[in-house]
Amino acid sequence: MKINSAEYTQFIDYYNQYKDKIFSFFYYRLDNDTQMAEDLTSDVFLKAYDNFENFDKKYAFSTWIYTIARNTLIDKFRKNKEFVELEDDQILEITTEENFSLNFDKNLKIKEIYAFLEKLPNTQKEVLILKYLDDLNTKEIAEIINSTPVNVRKLLSRGVQKLRKILILLIILCYV
Repeated sequence: MKINSAEYTQFIDYYNQYKDKIFSFFYYRLDNDTQMAEDLTSDVFLKAYDNFENFDKKYAFSTWIYTIARNTLIDKFRKNKEFVELEDDQILEITTEENFSLNFDKNLKIKEIYAFLEKLPNTQKEVLILKYLDDLNTKEIAEIINSTPVNVRKLLSRGVQKLRKILILLIILCYV
């Protein structure tokens, strides 16, 4: 594909704006596998670059890039036919005691969140992650999952209600 210098500059701007977000999209879904997240992030931006001339600029770039990322992740799981399990002995990058403590706390919280999310149906789990971890709006999520904003809001509401019930049950069990 050949793009002009203005499109190339625009693509680089998009890349700089979204590379960390797409990396996070993969990183948390692949149980903190940095190497795989980096590889898939590269794949996504290569696909985006190769098809940038087909990107319809009347739509949000975020929707387009997250759709590519989502499809790339689905393809990876289909290809490998496996899902990565969370491991308790994940290696943290340690540079100082303070950094260790911050990373350790962050990883524990992320594991707890994903443990709660695993109790939800896949579609509810996906929209909650896109909304609250990836910080996408309802319209973007609807376009990514091929649904309507109304349906996304229902999925979000039901997912949050189920999470509340799970948390309330856990609190009750802890105090019994």
